[in-house]
Amino acid sequence: MATHFAQSLGIGDNEYIADLAGNSLGVEPFGRRGAMGQFVKVGRTAALADIVLVLNPGAEICRREIGFLGAAEPGFEGLAAVLHDSEMRSIDDCDMGLVWQLHGDGLLVSLGFGNPTVERGLRSALVGIPSLRHTCCMGESEGESLLHVGLTRALARAGLGAPVRLRRLTGGATMESWRFEADGEAFVLRRAPSPAFMEERPFGHPTEAAIIRAAKAAGVTAPEVLVELQKSDGIGSGFVMRALPGTPDPRAILASASPAQLVQQAAQDLARIHSIGAADLPADVPTLDYREGVEKLREQFEEAGGDRPIIALGLRWLLDNLPEPVEPVLNHGDFRLGNLLVEDSQLTGVLDWELAHFGDWHEDLAFGCMPVWRFGAYDKPALGLGSLDEYFAAYEAVGGRPVDPERFRFWTVYRTVWWALGCLKMAAYWRSGEDRMLERVVISRRTSEQELDLLLMLEKEALEEERRIKFQPFEGFGNHFGEAGVEELAVAISEWLESIKPAMTGHDRFQLAVARNALSIIGRNDRIMPAGGLIEDCDRILEGELGFKTLGFLEERRKEALEKVEVDSPKYPSLAVARRKWLGDD
Repeated sequence: MATHFAQSLGIGDNEYIADLAGNSLGVEPFGRRGAMGQFVKVGRTAALADIVLVLNPGAEICRREIGFLGAAEPGFEGLAAVLHDSEMRSIDDCDMGLVWQLHGDGLLVSLGFGNPTVERGLRSALVGIPSLRHTCCMGESEGESLLHVGLTRALARAGLGAPVRLRRLTGGATMESWRFEADGEAFVLRRAPSPAFMEERPFGHPTEAAIIRAAKAAGVTAPEVLVELQKSDGIGSGFVMRALPGTPDPRAILASASPAQLVQQAAQDLARIHSIGAADLPADVPTLDYREGVEKLREQFEEAGGDRPIIALGLRWLLDNLPEPVEPVLNHGDFRLGNLLVEDSQLTGVLDWELAHFGDWHEDLAFGCMPVWRFGAYDKPALGLGSLDEYFAAYEAVGGRPVDPERFRFWTVYRTVWWALGCLKMAAYWRSGEDRMLERVVISRRTSEQELDLLLMLEKEALEEERRIKFQPFEGFGNHFGEAGVEELAVAISEWLESIKPAMTGHDRFQLAVARNALSIIGRNDRIMPAGGLIEDCDRILEGELGFKTLGFLEERRKEALEKVEVDSPKYPSLAVARRKWLGDD
């Protein structure tokens, strides 16, 4: 088998790659050799791979070809195959990719630790190379070989055989989920493909797995965790769970025959989660300090530009309305439709525990009741399935803590601001190159949905005469003539994407739908041109100098919110509510 190399802008300092090379490939890295001429020498191995190509932020690659050189080539002594640069094109802020030899002259290209831009660059660079038998992207394509090998190692520790029918589930803007079978049973792998995905999280996957195990022991319909990934598996961080029946699809759940039954079952699970004590959990499960939480949201706001007046208004309200602390309970942190499995009107699973923490139980109750998580069922505020009175009564009846409507309102505002800033941060992830997934930029445009919901919640504090004012919003620039406009170009591309949809499978099909959504946003943005916020106004709002008591303030914020959501998410249910209330629409 040929000996190959790794190239990077700093691989000698990369502890994770060194660990991967040593434990997964059985090879030793050697240090830097300067800028773009930097290599890691790898020896012969009995494993699948003995070539590692690493692309770190700032690296450049495109139109590279694989060539086979003699051992006498200057600077490449002992390397039977190298990559050459030609017509280099910058790929900004790439993470890392892996390329390794499978057998003979067959190659596997995998970029599970990086972003799809790099993968596309490598694909185009390798087209036409006779020795290339198979290319794929780990995390994007089905049957990825490295994932299969690493997962096989992990499953062996649980006494299970190799995985078959491995496929990535759709969605998952932060963590990946892969479904597969082993020994005739179905399982799910939940993982982060790179340690970078876990850097800002309060705890890692081992703690998340321990929380899930404690929840299941407490009677929560949580999945059974079988085994955690180890570094030596070489496929990132995560754990394997036994698959549960049911669907997480909110639309299907909202169509359930017995929504009232689901409200009861959800309340019961939430009460059981809140009964789990700290003694049953790892010590690194955090406790939310209310004021500190609001201050961190303000820091995120400043980092995101600090120019969204409605978010500034929400932050000011939170600071002015901080409740007194209560004895903290374990919060799931993301208890909502989309993270619940349902089959035949029965709750069969509670998923995604990565945001668990100790805090006020009203926070958990409030999050799932936000308009964004009702998925169109605006008139059913309890998880999109029923009334708040039914939900609260059911929660208290099965051992939950007493529910205070004012505390519930505070945490609804808090989590709405939290999610608005979370959406904004998605664009920052994309710009930095940490994750160039298409979902990131599209989700960032959902910030306006939360701004609209915030204004609907908080405007009752405005002057009565201000609330009664109706206005006519800006409707856009009308039709284009002559050459195609930006919106028409976006529509044309979207229609072409729809035409190739039948050829797409798995996660690529999901990405196509996201791409069409992004194109729609581009077109509407060009037509409507929503007004942007002002940093100076936000500073005054945060200092309490500008707000609902200022004449004209509410009307300006209403116009701003309507125009932005008309561009970003015109089917968002709160938009119809706001238009009826503010414009008098039928």
